[in-house]
Amino acid sequence: MTNDQADVLRQLVRESAEADTSVPVARPGLIVVAGGQSGVGTTTIAVNLAAVLAGRGKKVVLVDADCDGGGVALQCGLDDHYSHTVADVLSGRRTVGEVLQPGPASVRVLPGVWGLEKLTDYPAAAGGRLLSQLATLGSHTDLVVMDVGHSPHGLAPSFWRAADFVLAVTTPQPEAIMDTYASIKSHGSEIRASVGAVVNRVPTSEEAASVHARLARVCHRFLGLKLGRLGSIGSDPQVAAAGPAGKPVVLAAAESLAARQFGELADAVSADERLAAWSAPLPSSASPSADRLTA
Repeated sequence: MTNDQADVLRQLVRESAEADTSVPVARPGLIVVAGGQSGVGTTTIAVNLAAVLAGRGKKVVLVDADCDGGGVALQCGLDDHYSHTVADVLSGRRTVGEVLQPGPASVRVLPGVWGLEKLTDYPAAAGGRLLSQLATLGSHTDLVVMDVGHSPHGLAPSFWRAADFVLAVTTPQPEAIMDTYASIKSHGSEIRASVGAVVNRVPTSEEAASVHARLARVCHRFLGLKLGRLGSIGSDPQVAAAGPAGKPVVLAAAESLAARQFGELADAVSADERLAAWSAPLPSSASPSADRLTA
């Protein structure tokens, strides 16, 4: 990252913080991408969803809040080009504006923890600090896409509670389906958002529909939760190749089946009524409540 790029990002955040508070400013919508177990592909889903939304003109911040941090930076081509991470924001050592990095398709990236630092080292209050910082991005950010992975840390409840939309990722394997349900169940008292499921690395749309039907049935029966159907991402080798190469597949192979499926996923997420305020321009006299993002 060049000094000029870093300066621009910091200036954007300063302008938001210094804006006239008498003028309503929309806080960003928050999309949390979560899975029941490691390896189901939450990072790939989050990165490509963010890239599609940014490509459609949305101002998007992508946050790596996965315990196995570092994947977002790798898939966005930021490896070895940053020195600060989300841990610096959680600890109060840096502000979001000082840590954000320019990513693909104009996405701004808050890199995940790496090295000796772990999200499990931080108390729940640190999650509130991060959410408050993200809320200050104001008019310079429409949507925050947060990859929380399989969320085995104390910060996860605050992220689920703050979300406007939770995207639950599973694969067709029975263990992954059960673990995704368990993750939704464990955060049941925290969920105020819409929840939708996407089936990743699935051979056919018919199998994806079957997986979603099973997961939706148990969520409705035991949790009283309506689980939205967001579609599926196939087992496309171009997805596997694009991530390690540091470029989302929607950019690396824009004509691929996977790119089309990610576009359909973005359509489904954007259509949700909880995100309607961020899917279209806000009236000048109104803005979404800041309560949820700073919860």
